[in-house]
Amino acid sequence: MNNSNYAILFLGLFFTINFAACGQPPKNAANNRYLSRGEIESDFAQLTKIIETNVPVPFYNCSRAVYDSVKKGIASAIPGSAGVQDVYRIFYPLIQILNDAHFSIHLPNDFFSDTMRYFPFKVIIQGNKLFVKENLSTNSIRKRDEIIAINSIPVKEIIAKMRSCNFKSPGEELFFEKWNEGVFYKRLAALFNLNSWFDIELANGGHFKVQGVREALLKELLENNELSFKILEDTIGYLKIPSLAWNKQDDRKNFDNRIDSAFTFFQSKGVGNLIIDIRGNMGGSTILARDVLDYIYFKPYTLGQGEVYIENGVSKENNHASLHTPTAHSNCFKGKTILLNDVLTYSSAHMMQVGFQYYNMGHTIGEISSEPLFITGEVNTVFLKNSSLQFYYGTSNFILPGFKKDKKTFYTPNLTYTPTLTERLNGMDVILEKAKSSIAQGK
Repeated sequence: MNNSNYAILFLGLFFTINFAACGQPPKNAANNRYLSRGEIESDFAQLTKIIETNVPVPFYNCSRAVYDSVKKGIASAIPGSAGVQDVYRIFYPLIQILNDAHFSIHLPNDFFSDTMRYFPFKVIIQGNKLFVKENLSTNSIRKRDEIIAINSIPVKEIIAKMRSCNFKSPGEELFFEKWNEGVFYKRLAALFNLNSWFDIELANGGHFKVQGVREALLKELLENNELSFKILEDTIGYLKIPSLAWNKQDDRKNFDNRIDSAFTFFQSKGVGNLIIDIRGNMGGSTILARDVLDYIYFKPYTLGQGEVYIENGVSKENNHASLHTPTAHSNCFKGKTILLNDVLTYSSAHMMQVGFQYYNMGHTIGEISSEPLFITGEVNTVFLKNSSLQFYYGTSNFILPGFKKDKKTFYTPNLTYTPTLTERLNGMDVILEKAKSSIAQGK
């Protein structure tokens, strides 16, 4: 697509969608206020300045020409006035075009009412199609049903607006689909103001009016960050690590205690084969990643070979010459380890899988990564001055083991597999089964 057409496409999507669809108003009057053109332009200048000057390499996954084209289109189309939610929708395509989940923009935390009811389905996205994974309402819409329209808006238009980007690789497209499955209800509310009641049209001709559910129920089902472990058949240990998030010192202590308990348990059960599952792990801290790997690998290693950062307005690069020396553990694991990933294995979890493979810590099964071996990190957040929109952005770029300057490369497991739509709709965990089969065959 011609660069100048990006802005036309994205702004066309913005202005052709009816944002007055049924829904609840913002929680308070301050959130509902209108901004003048000058205020919107000021926030846009603040946003673009951060992208262009606070991140050393913001355009590794998106060409600067495409970014500039979208930026120019948005700047030329800023209205005389707009509400906070409309400003969010105007800015949204610029963040999407960066094609990096370390950049994101959000409405203020208290923008919507606490009593808001959201889209009551867990969903699966494939291309421009939407399928029901789980129904949380009381109607008769079934698992695996295809939804073709919501409140008369075709699903194809909804997904196109959420995407707002042409991806360059299958992994990037797959990341978009799986990531937005988890936040689909939020995107419907923020981008389309769809909440409370939903008119659902199905591909089989069915038509239902459905009441939404509270966000707490959706979060409970979609955001399971509890580390868990168990024994599978034939003394196979299984360790699920859904997050490496670390917000305060106690978080690391609790995480490490849980990890230590897992390896003590595996040792007591005589586990000879271990599966570590980091699918869906969007990262957090490489410190926690190392805290795990120290139980299975006993030679010096690193998860990052260098860092590019901004200091006093100047981009600098620091090569990490020193290696991490693993902490000795009496309950360490010396058997065979298999690491499972998917396209949502991201950020520091991505660094964990790259290091695991680079140092031959074990066998890897899953999907080709959506991130390359040069990534954004050290995320910061700022509230835009007039709209109070929250903007998250990376302040560093990390060079991972195996990175090549002359070629953009991705993490590729020893055995690559992407579950089919049928497998996902039927809840089949094919990647785990392939790991168990690999152990049974002694591979």
